[in-house]
Amino acid sequence: MKNYLTILSLIFLLSCSSQPNKQKSIASQSIEPSITENSVDMDCIFETNQNKECWTRIGVYPIDSIAEKFACRLNDKGSTHLLLAKYIGDNGAFPNESAFILWTESNKEFVKEFYTSGSLEVEEKPIKELNWKSLRVIADTTKLDTVSSRPQLKLMMSHNIGFAVQYKGTDMFLCDRLQDNEWESAIDKNHPKVIFWKELTRLLEPTTDR
Repeated sequence: MKNYLTILSLIFLLSCSSQPNKQKSIASQSIEPSITENSVDMDCIFETNQNKECWTRIGVYPIDSIAEKFACRLNDKGSTHLLLAKYIGDNGAFPNESAFILWTESNKEFVKEFYTSGSLEVEEKPIKELNWKSLRVIADTTKLDTVSSRPQLKLMMSHNIGFAVQYKGTDMFLCDRLQDNEWESAIDKNHPKVIFWKELTRLLEPTTDR
């Protein structure tokens, strides 16, 4: 399996270097200019906030950088609540991955999804309204950015897929990643991270079998 993922990663990188970027334009008047251009804020937290305690695969693959630039555009516009959730692996690029951007604007809530299919080419879905207040409440009330403990597991797995999250909320910035098995097989179902990641998965329902 590890060799298979490594081969896929090499194919992905070669295809990106040999073909021009043909990303579709964003169907939203609130995002200008195009996501294919550099973000205005060169210190955008969604493109720079990463360290050994917080790994979200910033800028590694096209789906990462495209979603990060989208989030940075919204951040430049002054969005007070903004969440970037990438459903990715931690050992190269999986053939089917997703990146969701959730935000609030003019008392409305929205979501935008970018994804890769079997060809590893980045595609997108139209912006739609999504009520994600439950996530904001969980993150803010539990002060999730200060929770340093991780859920104890019944079953440990390595190199599994899961959500890598960057969330800008009320006086907080959360950066963390949990593999699916980390919340699914957690002993303490009331751990704040288990509650948050379970709700995140319920709302976004990522698929890996397109």
